[in-house]
Amino acid sequence: MDATNRSVLKRNGWIVYLDVPVVQLHDRTRNDPNRPLLQVDDPLGRLRELYRLRDPVYREVADFVLDGSRYHSSSAVNRILKEWEKQSASST
Repeated sequence: MDATNRSVLKRNGWIVYLDVPVVQLHDRTRNDPNRPLLQVDDPLGRLRELYRLRDPVYREVADFVLDGSRYHSSSAVNRILKEWEKQSASST
């Protein structure tokens, strides 16, 4: 993600990064044919490389980082909403 896009995101939104371990990402996506970047001989290796490259960028722009390995979808949404309310209240 280039610097201009990162800047636009930071100025115009509240960014949540759902951080999930690579092995768990692999488990979730390994049978999904709609993941063109993972249609390679070593999809786990590709995920590791993508994570290595993207994680620092995502952390840089994120207003909130959630450990996605610890939550199911509904509880993740609730946790994100709590953080949004907390950060919104502290900024007013």
